[in-house]
Order: sequence, then structure tokens, then C-alpha cells
Amino acid sequence: MGTIQIDGSTPKLTIGNATAEDATILYDGNAKDFYIALDDSSDKLVIGEGSTVGTNSILTITDDSVTVGDAAAVDTKIVFDGNAQDYYVGLDDSSDSLVLGLGSALGTTPAITINSSQVATFAQAPVFPDGSIAIDDLNIDGGTDIGAALVDADEIIVDDGGGGTNRRCDMSRVKTYIGAASAMNDLSDVSMDITNFTDSIVIQTDSDGSAPTTGTLSSATGNIGIGKGVFTALTSATYNVVIGYEAGDAITSGEENVFIGKGAGSAITTAGGNVAIGKGAYQYCDDEESNIAIGLNALGSGSLNGGEENVCIGKFTGDAVTSGDKNVLVGHNTGSAITTGSQNIFIGEGIATGLTTGSNNIMIGRASGIDDSDGANRIALGCDPITAADDNHFYFGKASNVVSNDFSSDANWARASDVRKKRNIHDQELGLDFINDLRTVRFQWKPSNEFPKEWYDYNEENKMDLDITMHGFIAQEVKEALDKHASENDKKFRGWSEGKDGMQNTSREMFVIPLIKAVQELTARVKELEDK
Repeated sequence: MGTIQIDGSTPKLTIGNATAEDATILYDGNAKDFYIALDDSSDKLVIGEGSTVGTNSILTITDDSVTVGDAAAVDTKIVFDGNAQDYYVGLDDSSDSLVLGLGSALGTTPAITINSSQVATFAQAPVFPDGSIAIDDLNIDGGTDIGAALVDADEIIVDDGGGGTNRRCDMSRVKTYIGAASAMNDLSDVSMDITNFTDSIVIQTDSDGSAPTTGTLSSATGNIGIGKGVFTALTSATYNVVIGYEAGDAITSGEENVFIGKGAGSAITTAGGNVAIGKGAYQYCDDEESNIAIGLNALGSGSLNGGEENVCIGKFTGDAVTSGDKNVLVGHNTGSAITTGSQNIFIGEGIATGLTTGSNNIMIGRASGIDDSDGANRIALGCDPITAADDNHFYFGKASNVVSNDFSSDANWARASDVRKKRNIHDQELGLDFINDLRTVRFQWKPSNEFPKEWYDYNEENKMDLDITMHGFIAQEVKEALDKHASENDKKFRGWSEGKDGMQNTSREMFVIPLIKAVQELTARVKELEDK
């Protein structure tokens, strides 16, 4: 076919006849065909590869859009063929990304990549037309530090509040805004290293931002105070640490105190060496020294008057002490009634809550008590409440099972033997025959590394005294005699026992009972002989 030429003042070439069918211009190539066609069914102008309208669409034009590609799983691109440099805009179908880059091959030298999550990646830091700093140069991710202290000329970016506009601001303006403070001492509610307040700092929090108030300072050194009203009376005090609302607010010349908590140590004036931690701890003391109070109102609810060197740890612990000294009270509400009592050691919750003037008592265990307000020299050890009823006694055990020792007289152990506490009472039958079958021996201990390894007492390093000579029994021989002579009622005689690890034991004290029985039997025989 030859050349088609259309002449005239308004030349026009019309393809189709306005009927409901496709109209196509086909370029019949040697190796590949292309077409330009009207897809009448969808009112689209299509440029594609092949000879059939709608297959392998490259470009589709509708009333209000131009579509590149046909949703097939292939890359599509537009290449701008420049004289010295080509550029492309393309869809990388394998990664579902839109790429703008240099060259003509999709994926080579990308400049901007936008993925399906709407994240744009720049190959180089963008430079804005107004010369503003590039985002990458701001190092927003904190990868490197500025490497030096901030100075007035350093710049930051701020939002001016006018619709999100970002503007530059130098640090000198920031400093002016926050009160022109170049050091902590520049802040209005802070005093630090001022005249007669060497190596010291006080921060008095107050809503009006007013300057801290103190007494007339005179060589005050090494003090640290934080909180409303702290150090308001301070004059020459040294090396105190006070933190909390109105804590230590009466200190004048006191030294080396530590007060932490609302009102802690709030009445101390000249005393030193005290530690108070907790709301109201040690709050009614003025010139007493060397006390430690930790806990809500510990050593704090009474009016301390001379009491020193006390250690009180726990809520309300020692909170009534007046002139009592050297008490160690640990546990909630422990020793809470002590006034003048001294040198008591109580460890556990609610111990000796009725003791007031008593001294030199030691109690360990929950809720153990002393039944006299002036009890003295009483020792109690046990997990359940134990009552230390008498002076100069040691008690241990648990409730209803207490053993005692009067260490000021006979120093012997005793436990309850009241008939009103007993049941199933029978005569003891072990007596003279049992005693006669016992062999008394003297012996020395083996080293503990020769014990059976299953014993709790076994140890690779010897812990036994190998020089001492002991007197007693052989437990196995006692067991043999017990099995031979004990009635059914006496088989659980506690003069012999066996531990969980298999080690056998004897209790010398328990042999008093069969010895008494043996004496009684001998007495009967003597009387019988005398009667003959």
C-alpha cells in the first residue's frame, strides 16, 4: 500500500462508522505487531502490542485518566530519552514499588522509591530550593552526637505554632525563654555555692518560683536540700542531706544528718548524726543525736526528750520513746509503747507493744510480748507469740510449746508439767532393769569427714573437736536396752531418737525419769529386806 494523503482546509481521517464495534489501526511488523484502537465496549483508546484490541495494553486513555500497563505481573515504565542523560518513571512489579531513577533500565540508579506502605526512600539527602538544611544533615535518628556542649550560636528547628511551619531558632533564644539560666544556680528556686553556703545546694520547690529561704548563713558547708521548706532555718549546719516536703526545716547548726520524706526530722535544730527516712520519721526531736528512724512515724509520734543511739525500723516503731537510749527495734509497730526503756533489742512485727520503762530485753519473733510494762532482762525466741513472763528468764519455742530457763538462779531448762495440760496419763515402767542394761562410756569424736556421707553433719573439712573427752552413752546400745525392756507404752521414750538422715541420738535429761523409777524399785527391795 502506498502513502495516504488527505488535503483540504480542515483535513480529517475518520476510522469507523459510529457503530458499536471496535476500530483499529494495526501496524503489521516483521517480528512484532502494534495497534492503536478504540475499545468500543469500554469507550477507551488503547495502544498495545499485538493485533487484538485489549491484549497486552501499553497505554489506555479514558475520559479522565491515562493508564500505563494492564495489571499483568510485569514491570512498566516511561523512559525520557535525553541527549546526555536518560530518566525513567516505572512500576517495579516484583516489589510493588514506584521508582524514579536515572537511565533507561528499571531499578538501575533509583533516586526516589515509594513502596506499597507509602514510605518514600531517597537515595540522596534532599536539598530544598530555599536552602534550608537537609533532613539527613539533622541526624534525626541520633546516630552521632553533637560532640560538644551547646552554645548560644547552635541552632534547632521549632514549630512556630502557625499551622506547622518549621523555623530556625538559636540556643540563645531558648536560654532567654527559660530564664537565661546558663547554670543551675541561675534558676530562681535554687541556691548553690553562694556566700557562706560552700559546696551546697538547696532547691525549694514553690509554685511562685521564689528564691530559697534560709537562716543567716555562716560557713554552712556540704549541705544538700530538695523540697518545699527545707533548710529554711539553716545557719552554720554542715554535711546534711535533706529531701522531702518540709523535711529538716528547723535545722540550724546540726551536722551530718540524713532526712528523707515529708516532715522527716522536721524539729531537729542542733543535733547531728541522725538518719530519718519516711513520712513523719523522727519529726519531734530537736537536739538528740545518733538516732536512726526508718518508716512512717518511726521514732516520731511521741516527744523525744534525751533518747539517743536508738535504731527504729518499721511503721510506728519506737514512736513513743522519750529518754530511752540504745534500743534496736525492727518491725511494724514493734516497741511502740517504749518511753524510757533502754537497750532493748526487738526484731519482728508487733513485739512488746505493752513495754514502756523496761530495759535490757531481747525478743525475736512475731507478736511476742512482755506482760509487765517494766520487765527487764527477758529473752524470747519463737515464730508464734511467746510471752516472756519473768525477769532474768530465757524463753524459746512457739505458742503453747515454750521452754524456759531462769539464768539468774538454777539455770535449768523447764517446760509446762501442769496436770491440766495433760491427757492419757500412765505410770512410767522403764526402771532398774533398763538402767542396769545401759553402758556408760567415755569417748572422743571422729573427724566429720569420716561420718557417713548421708548425714547432715558430714563435712569434707573436719568440724569436730578431736581432743575433748566426752562421757555418755552409745545410742545403738540404748536402743537395744529400750527394745528389751520397754512396754508398748514406753517404746516412744525420748531418751533415744533417730534423725531423718539416720543418725541416732540420746537425751541425757530424759534418763532422769527411769533413774527415779529405778531408785523407787531399789527402795522397795531394801524395805522388803529390812522387813524380813
